[in-house]
Amino acid sequence: WYDVVRVPATNLFTGTWTTQMWLQFDFWESNFVAGAVQFRWQSATNSSVWRAAIPIPSSLETWTTIGQGLRYWTDWQYPGATEAQYLADLQTVDWVGVYIYRNTADEQIYGVDNFRLMIPEPAECFMLVAVVISSGISLRRRRRKKKSG
Repeated sequence: WYDVVRVPATNLFTGTWTTQMWLQFDFWESNFVAGAVQFRWQSATNSSVWRAAIPIPSSLETWTTIGQGLRYWTDWQYPGATEAQYLADLQTVDWVGVYIYRNTADEQIYGVDNFRLMIPEPAECFMLVAVVISSGISLRRRRRKKKSG
């Protein structure tokens, strides 16, 4: 048994997808650990489905937050994939979803909640740069005090 739970990409974001973004969701397993879990997405201009394997949580009856970045094209694969194709397809994402494979005939319940696309805000990037610069200035001042003192 397997299933792909998916939503149109426009439900998450209507702009251009970039390698700075990442996908995230909460996952729950009732009584059996899943055989495989993957993030999946497809471009509107390409019939191939990009997929990234997710380390399967081993904890049962507990929500686990799982994430996968879009930065490294090698984390995402389909037969014959290239970096150029990945970047082109990322410009026209049609749908995104979660693939779940159950490797047992026994009844199983999986939960997917809070599926979201994480987008770094420009202010976050600015704050990170400001912290690095201020840390460097502070370190430089300490070194000067040690030399003069």
